[in-house]
Order: sequence, then structure tokens, then C-alpha cells
Amino acid sequence: MSIEGKKIAIVGGGPGGLTLARLLQMRGADVAVYERDHSREARVQGSALDLHEDSGLAALEEAGLMEPFWANHRSDLDRLRLTDKNGTILHDHMRQMSGAGKRPEIERGPLRDILLDSLAPGTVHWNRRLESAAAHGDQVVLHFADADSVVADIAIGCDGANSRLRALVTPVRPEYVGVTLVECVVPAAKDTVPEAWNLLGGAALIALGSERTIGMGTKPDGSLLFYAGSEVQRCRRQKTAGRGRHRRQACGLVSYELRRLEQAVGAAVR
Repeated sequence: MSIEGKKIAIVGGGPGGLTLARLLQMRGADVAVYERDHSREARVQGSALDLHEDSGLAALEEAGLMEPFWANHRSDLDRLRLTDKNGTILHDHMRQMSGAGKRPEIERGPLRDILLDSLAPGTVHWNRRLESAAAHGDQVVLHFADADSVVADIAIGCDGANSRLRALVTPVRPEYVGVTLVECVVPAAKDTVPEAWNLLGGAALIALGSERTIGMGTKPDGSLLFYAGSEVQRCRRQKTAGRGRHRRQACGLVSYELRRLEQAVGAAVR
């Protein structure tokens, strides 16, 4: 398919959407990115990413962005530590930072800034939450929450598994697999939770056991970002149950699992 003279809309301003926009603009395409965040400073961007040479690094290489990447990567995150549920160290997996098989890490915030700064001014349209999309002949009409609409020749969904564009491609819907993940941040972690800080040893850490997972990693500002994951029982709606009863059952399960996660996190940092 030729992109010459085509108006391209990318829904989602994450690493994938912004990288694609950069590559398309390098080829002279008319591309716009629609992102639901109010601005580039709207929120913390989450954990670091390790980029592999055959995927993420290859894309940045093609986009001509390797110099700013190396200037912002996390050279200190040189290994991944695996422990059991009691914090016993099982293995330190060293990350390859250079040479064949390299996969260095970079924080999502700096990576997003690199990509945003590489785009033509006005490429990203902020505070645009897509509500629905519909095919109209050879074009796609995008309807946003502010009642505004955009018509594009090519529309690309880079807004996750629940993309509003998904239904135009497949009737298959994402299915919840029964695992809940909670993200938490501990500021000034070296002083606040010194045991967890020392267990990390400057590395990223994953603790596994009893169908639960805890992942931890340090941030450049000295905080500790961790994820606690646990399998959650599926709540099936009974045909005879009312909607209010179902909501109470679901809330009870979520509250119960959050208490379990809190206990697991507490055990990990003690």
C-alpha cells in the first residue's frame, strides 16, 4: 500500500505509536498522533524498558535516534535478580549492554521525550480520547470524547489491547486471564525500605512463589517502583443474580485480593 497522499492517524502516543510516527514522517507521510493524556507531563510513565537489538533498538536505529538513546539509557540497571517468595536470591542474570544480544534499559519518560522531540511540531494532539471508530468507504472516521471527529485514509491502533480500533480488524475481544497487578512507588526508598533497597542491590528484581509475583526496580530519583501480582478468582455472573449483587461480589473479591497483595508486599520488604 502506498502512503503517498494518504492521511494517517495513529491512536495512542506510547513508545510504539510515537516510533511509528517518526518513521512515517521520515518517509514524508502526513501523520497525526491522537493521545488521551492531557499533555506530555500528565503522568509518570512507569517502569524502565529493556530494548532488544532485533526489535526496539533496531527501530530506534532506523529512526536515527541512537545518540539520544545512549545519552539517556540506564547503565546502572545491568542485571535482573530472581528470588523465591522469601527473598532468597536464586540467580543474577546479567544484562548485555553492548555487543551481540545487547538489551540496555531506558526509563519510559526519557524515551517518550526523545520520540516526541523527534516529531514535527503539532504532530501529537493531546487530550483526545477515542470513543469509537467506523469504516466509511475507503476511510475511517474517528469519534473522540469531545464530540470531535477525524477522517483518515489509514488508522492505526497503538492504544493497547482494548483499542477502539480493534473491532474494525477482528471480532475477538481481549479476555481477562485472572491475574491482577498493582503498581506502587516508594519515595526515598534507601531510607524508607532499606531492606528492600539492599536486596535489590542496584538491580531489577522479580520474586516468584505461591502463584504470586513481585517485581521491583530503582528509579533515577531514588524511589522504588514495584509491582505486586496475584491470581484472582474469576467472578461469573449468575443468570439469576441482579446487577447490584454482582458488583458487590466483584468488589469483595478485589478487596480480598488487594489485602493478599498487601500482605505479600509486606513480607517481601521485611
